[in-house]
Amino acid sequence: MSRTATEMNVKADKKPRATNCTWPLFTAISDVMMQAKKDRLEPEDLLSLPASDSVSEQSELLKKSWERTLRHFHRDQAAKKAEELANPEAAKKKKKKKGEELPSLTKALWPQVRGLWRVAFGLYLVSVGLAFLGPFLLGRTVQLLQTTQQCGLKEQQAAVELQADGNLLSDEPPLISAACRESSQIHLGYIYAAAMLCVKLCEAMLRSWHDHLMTRLALRARAAIIATIYRKCLWLSGMGAGDTTTGRIQNLMANDAQFFLQIAPMFNNLFVAPLQIVVCFVWLAWLIGPSFLAGVFALFISVPCQATVLKVYFKAQIERLKVTDQRIKLTNEMVQGMRVVKMYAWEQTIGSKLAEVRAKELRLVRKQRFMSAFLSVFMTTQPLFLTVSTFSVYAASGRPLEANIVLPALALLSLLRMPIAFLPMIIMQLLNLKVAVGRITKFLMNEELSDEIKARSLEVEASFKEGRAQGSAPIALSTAMARSSPRPPTRAWR
Repeated sequence: MSRTATEMNVKADKKPRATNCTWPLFTAISDVMMQAKKDRLEPEDLLSLPASDSVSEQSELLKKSWERTLRHFHRDQAAKKAEELANPEAAKKKKKKKGEELPSLTKALWPQVRGLWRVAFGLYLVSVGLAFLGPFLLGRTVQLLQTTQQCGLKEQQAAVELQADGNLLSDEPPLISAACRESSQIHLGYIYAAAMLCVKLCEAMLRSWHDHLMTRLALRARAAIIATIYRKCLWLSGMGAGDTTTGRIQNLMANDAQFFLQIAPMFNNLFVAPLQIVVCFVWLAWLIGPSFLAGVFALFISVPCQATVLKVYFKAQIERLKVTDQRIKLTNEMVQGMRVVKMYAWEQTIGSKLAEVRAKELRLVRKQRFMSAFLSVFMTTQPLFLTVSTFSVYAASGRPLEANIVLPALALLSLLRMPIAFLPMIIMQLLNLKVAVGRITKFLMNEELSDEIKARSLEVEASFKEGRAQGSAPIALSTAMARSSPRPPTRAWR
């Protein structure tokens, strides 16, 4: 019994482990994994969250940034209204072209994520540069082997010419002499092989750190947005909550905020993928000549198909989110009013209404899945079609298929597979994120309580916390609100 009490005291005094976010091999998690192998993990065995990633700090940063963005937005709107009053005809034309203007939530999020993003973007850019060293080193290795073999064939041909009968000495491959090895510097092959290994290891490490930093960035943004939505719910006025339902708020927190995590690992491909495609095609033009235009032509043919599929997917996404809000609203109303539903025997009516909304939602989900499956198949076969078309034109032009040309060209075409496959996916996720950010921004623009009521509530909260900190019995919230609220003026009756 005493031993158990001692263990409990040790666990109570134990603090969470500090997270080492600078070590490149992620060894901080190794101790946690070994502990999980030996015994059950407790909360104090887990790694502590870095102070910069805490939800309270990120929510406060977004609160200040969002307030600053709103001030700038209202100032710009006031300037536009003054301009419209000065020139009403031009204002009418602009209103027809433009839709509803909203402040930029992404601009408000940018100050708290730009530090991690710049580091992650630099790491990803270096990893992409290292990826291009693979085809270069492969080409040098193949060229080295080809030069050594040609030297051996020349020596064998010279030996055959010395024979009177002119027959070959043997049917076996020619032996490479020490002179050929020394003249062609065959020892460089070991250096090239070691360099390829080191390049791949560094590339994998940099990609891992890029994904780690982008995930931290996305978690910061998601936590700050969820906290901001929650704070907005506390300050909503009766007019501001008119078109806001519980289902919509839950959908904003659970689904819309999640899009930041979905797009984060592949977001930098939006900037790097076009650069990769251009560099690969320029290199292919240097290797195989004008035949690379067949690959460019195949790539341009696929762009309209992808754009059409993305357009259909984007429309279905907007409709599905509206139907999802409606379904969650109906479900919450049913659960909250279950006594009334049972009293009036509305089970079948409510069930049929929910089934109708759910069937509509499933049709839109099925439509999205079909578009996504078609896009996935298209992205998988597109690099293969590009490779076949490029080498078909190259072989049809009568040029020889040499190893020092074909192997580096295949390596470059394999490098094209990832940016070509991920670019449409990134565009799709970016469109989803745009819709989600627009929905969150519209919710954050709802009308709030007056500043007087806010100040009074914050004053009551501060006094309540102060009373708890001093150890005195806290007064009831309604009593504190009554004391802090201004009393109506008394009327003297004569």
